[in-house]
Amino acid sequence: MPLYFVRWGDLSISIVQARDRQQLDFILDEVGDPRGCKIRQYNGPLHIALKLDADYELEPTTPGLRPRALPKDVSNCRHTWRFRWIDEHGETGSDMYRQLVQFAFPHYASFLDVSEGDELVLDETDLDRMCKESLRKDLEWIET
Repeated sequence: MPLYFVRWGDLSISIVQARDRQQLDFILDEVGDPRGCKIRQYNGPLHIALKLDADYELEPTTPGLRPRALPKDVSNCRHTWRFRWIDEHGETGSDMYRQLVQFAFPHYASFLDVSEGDELVLDETDLDRMCKESLRKDLEWIET
């Protein structure tokens, strides 16, 4: 079954697996009205990494083993399912993440490419203005 990237009008993104467009629309309708969503079929590899939105410290372990997390502040995840996307997760996951952002927010993705460059020297106010402007441009596609 194919995967679809779905960009909603509220700056959120969904990744949905559906056998066809009819099933995709049915699944999206469970969340909200899919009319006006930007949709693209994605044919690349899938790798999604999420991390529980809790503060923790890492317990020292034997070299070569992943350290174990010891929970500290769990206030963000006490009453709801709350996870964060992990963007440091290998080449496959990073490629998928980049394609997802480029699809959903092309102007923002261009801003990130420029802002990450070594040759650009801007203060935080200019970066903030440029970031907001790129997101405004990405929101212009929304159909009413």
